[in-house]
Parts: sequence; structure tokens; C-alpha cells
Amino acid sequence: MQKKLNKNNFLNILNQKKVMFIFDYDGTLVKLERSHNEAKLDEAQIKILNQLAQTNNTLVAIVTGRSFDNISELLENKLSKNIMLYGTHGAEKGKAAKDEKLLDVLNSIKVELQEEDYIFFEEKPISLTIHFNNHPEKEKLIFKLEKIATRFSDLFRIQKGHLVFEFLPKDINKGLAIKDLQAKFPDYFLSFWGDDLTDNFGFKVINELGGLSIQVSDRLREIEAGYLIDSVDSTYDLINAYLEKIHESN
Repeated sequence: MQKKLNKNNFLNILNQKKVMFIFDYDGTLVKLERSHNEAKLDEAQIKILNQLAQTNNTLVAIVTGRSFDNISELLENKLSKNIMLYGTHGAEKGKAAKDEKLLDVLNSIKVELQEEDYIFFEEKPISLTIHFNNHPEKEKLIFKLEKIATRFSDLFRIQKGHLVFEFLPKDINKGLAIKDLQAKFPDYFLSFWGDDLTDNFGFKVINELGGLSIQVSDRLREIEAGYLIDSVDSTYDLINAYLEKIHESN
């Protein structure tokens, strides 16, 4: 049963532990935007995340469905170099990935969809994300996409999000990225923060590892996270509470 997370039980859970904060990006660190590339951190958010990354016994990672190049462009080199970036659901570990075979197949899918006027292709080197916020016949489009997906099921699994349909290589998900971080830093207590279906892989792994799984907003109905907070603002409220407690104890 999912519980509401407040400052007191959050701080009690993290008490006297070396902590890794693992964040999704859209809907978790920034509010969802209608235009994909408008979702940028503001100066106050950047300051808080940089303070967190520079705190003793604390590590910070961002694991996003965005490509490594795209998230890097959005961040504009304003975040601390201590913050670890994983793009394309963890497939891109601190650098862009390439796979010409997959790219050829993804390009063929794009050609097949080129007559659809109300979709936006998010360019990635090893996956294809299709946004359809404004599409007038969403169910019809999804049916078409699922038929395409069936043809390429040997290469890709389908990752569905909020008005998003993604062709993703079968061996990639945020849970595997979290396992990679846990292997690199085994003495840290892990927390994972996310808001969408793409984050359920991460929530499941965090739960298996005995960490803290936090769902941001109640929009996600397929519940895997152990705790719920209200919004992106709540993410930063909890981070600030953690920073204040660390400061008081030093």
C-alpha cells in the first residue's frame, strides 16, 4: 500500500546513511511541458541540485528517457560535474550511444509514419520516441503503432508514457541503470524518484534492493513506488529538508 511521504518520515528513512538520489527528469525535477524542449531547470532548482551533489556522503544521478545529447543540451552545463547522467533509460552512461543497425530500423519506422501530422519524433541514437499530445485520433494512432511494434518485436519492446510511445531496445530500462549504480556504489542507500510508467522498472528494482521508491504526483495508476509526493515542488521541498538536516548536524 502506497504511503504519503512527509519530511519527517523521509528524514527518518535517510537518517545516518550514505544516500544516492536517483531522479527521473520530466515530471520529477521539472514540470511537464507541452513543448518537449521547454522543460528546463530554473536557477533555484539548479542551485538546490548542485548543493545536493556537493554534500558529503551524498551522490546524485539523473536517469532519463531523453537522449544523453538532449538532456545535456537542456542542462547547458549548469549542473555540477558530480551529477551522473544516464540517457535513454540508462543505455547512455555519461555519453551518447550509437547502433547503426537499430538506427536504420528506426528510420524506416519514421518513414512509415511521415504522413501523420500531429506527432513529434524525439531523436535518439538507439530508440525512437513518438509524442502525440495534439493528435486528434489518439486511439487510432496507438493501434497503428502497436501493429508496427509487432513487426519489430524481436528488436524492440514498447515503452508507453503519458501521450508517448517509444520503441526501445529490449535489454534497456531504468531498473538496469539503477542496478549499475548500485554495483558501482554498493555502500550507498538508494532512493529513486519518478512519475511515469517508464519509471516503474526503476521502482521495482529499488524495492528489491530495499531502497526508497518515490512517485511524484498521483498521475501514475500502475503503482510500484512505495511512497507518494504531490508534485515537482515537493521533490525540492524534501531535498531542502535533507540539506537543512545535514547542515545542522555538521
